[in-house]
Amino acid sequence: MKRGLVAGIVLLALLVAGFVTLIAATNVLLSTSWLRRQINAEPDHTFIDYTEASSRWPGRIHLRGVFVRSRDTGVEWLATIEDARIDVDLPALRSKRFHVRTLTGSGFAFRLRERLTPKELDTPSTLARAKDNPPIAGFADPPVAGPPRPEPSKEELEKLWKIHIGRLSLLGVKEIWVDDFHYQGSGTLTGGFFLWPQHEGEVYPAKLTLAPGTLDLGKKNVAGPFHGTVEARVPHFQVAEYPANEIWKIMTGKAALSGETHDLVFANTLVKGPGAPRFGQGKGPLALALSLEDGAGSAAFEFDFAHAGVQLDKVRLNGSVRGALNVPALDFRRGVAELSGTFLELKDVVAEGEGTGGPRAWWGRFDVAPARFDMKGSRLAGHLAAKCRDARPLFALFDVALPGWARGL
Repeated sequence: MKRGLVAGIVLLALLVAGFVTLIAATNVLLSTSWLRRQINAEPDHTFIDYTEASSRWPGRIHLRGVFVRSRDTGVEWLATIEDARIDVDLPALRSKRFHVRTLTGSGFAFRLRERLTPKELDTPSTLARAKDNPPIAGFADPPVAGPPRPEPSKEELEKLWKIHIGRLSLLGVKEIWVDDFHYQGSGTLTGGFFLWPQHEGEVYPAKLTLAPGTLDLGKKNVAGPFHGTVEARVPHFQVAEYPANEIWKIMTGKAALSGETHDLVFANTLVKGPGAPRFGQGKGPLALALSLEDGAGSAAFEFDFAHAGVQLDKVRLNGSVRGALNVPALDFRRGVAELSGTFLELKDVVAEGEGTGGPRAWWGRFDVAPARFDMKGSRLAGHLAAKCRDARPLFALFDVALPGWARGL
């Protein structure tokens, strides 16, 4: 009996020693640069790092300052997490598969920007907006589109790690920065994804919930408070077949976002060029709704602004404006969008400028039906119906010089 007790004690001691050794070895591995070098076989394309890492149980790791950066020929992105706890499949590491069963954390930020083509680099307006795109450490500014990469060979693929996040739950989503649209606030993100850099990817059903925060376009505020939800999933795909915005062709999801704008100055960033309107004051609600199933669905952007002001060439309009950009049929696969139902309504408008008809209040409504936008050729074809109190502001806007006897008709 004593021998059995001694054997049991020895076995328990060996198990404890093995457990302690495994934990110690894990912490040593996490603290050295060897693991980073193994994961980051091609840091110019995908790079993963962290500032601190520790483990108290095999496969369960506590990380601080997580940094994940990646790019393809069309886009670059960066995800950071201030504090994260992960449950890693240790045996999978031997086959270069970084499989995280669960990831929980806080302090999440995400940045994404399009890489510019040589033609876009020569376009002053595009280059100006690119200056408000998010900086991504390790990638040059402005981001220049890379040449199409040939399909990696079997040997090259074997050097790349596969990243699989089975289930993630992140609190404190403090920043979402896509091109020059910048949300800051707080929120939650749930979901998961699979990424084999340069080769394959998949986004499991994910949901982003944004608590009231601020939305900026460049350095101009769009709305605050701004809040809503975004849900999305992307089926397993070949990266080379769906670069950059091509991913919209296979996306399924929905979005409901809304906020309150306090002036319309941000719109001047979107509308530029000779003769473009210049927006100023104006406040009120705006809302965006989107629904997609395998790259096709519908969308709507609605707004209702009071005390709005806009300068149109020699005419200035001040009043209330309500409208909607309705897209009842949106198809990214075919590259077309039906715009029927889109309208713009103006009330209690005072038009200032020669030929506008004086200070009396003016109203007008403009309806689009039918109408179609060709995304591939950037062509819009449709029918516009207008109903107005009178045409004098329109004549002034389009610089039509009416003879004196006709101005009062």
